[in-house]
Amino acid sequence: MIKPKFIKIETTNRCNAQCIMCPHKTFNPKRLMDMPFETVKRLLDEATWKPTVQLSGFGEPTLYPQLVDAVKLCRKKGMPCRIYTNGMLMSPELTKKLVDAGLTWFIITVDGRDKETFEKIRVGLNFETVEYNIKEAWKICRNSKTTMKLGSVICKENKHDIKNIERYWRPYAHNYRAWIEIPLVHGRVPTSYKTCGARGWRPWTQLVVRANGNVPFCCIDVADEYPIMGNVHESKMLQIYNSPKFNELRRRVKEQRNMPEMCKLVCLR
Repeated sequence: MIKPKFIKIETTNRCNAQCIMCPHKTFNPKRLMDMPFETVKRLLDEATWKPTVQLSGFGEPTLYPQLVDAVKLCRKKGMPCRIYTNGMLMSPELTKKLVDAGLTWFIITVDGRDKETFEKIRVGLNFETVEYNIKEAWKICRNSKTTMKLGSVICKENKHDIKNIERYWRPYAHNYRAWIEIPLVHGRVPTSYKTCGARGWRPWTQLVVRANGNVPFCCIDVADEYPIMGNVHESKMLQIYNSPKFNELRRRVKEQRNMPEMCKLVCLR
């Protein structure tokens, strides 16, 4: 039986931004929801093999009312946990609560070193607020057990300045990295971008649970546009992850034959 090393639990798919590179703005508002905390607890109860848990997906996790409680529960069960956040609501007060709860690491994505560039990309966010939150979070985290990371999505609006962006932000985190923009299933993918499929690991080591309980084959399928492997309200995670449907897609990806279109566009370019 395959047991994923990583579980991505989409605690919410709501977001407070409309970033230009993100497909979130195309979501039907009726789809927006928080995962019931009872579901989060049940999924963590199922994860007896102690995987690393990401408490975020295609939404802003700091909007989730029970985020701190979810972190506490992960740590109580001995599971490392992490989040990706845009930093807008990552106030010093929330950062302190998350650090005290035992958050293993978090990453704030910040795509510019000035207000004009940042707000052109991270539409709906305020540069000064995010900058303040980052600098205050670093004061809290630099000598704590929580690793603080910063990152930038490289896109046409900032690629000319990415080295300066790195130099500006690197002093305020344990780690900084930049990654290339991925249009996901909503457009062409840069030919330089390669991730999983036969060259990598995701279908064999990662399980994604959407806020509505759906389990896609891959995190790239943000809008459930491809066949769903199952739903955690109907089956247990490991049953879905080891189902004939999931294993058949793994085989097709490994052999690079009759693969899902998203694998051709994203993972095997």
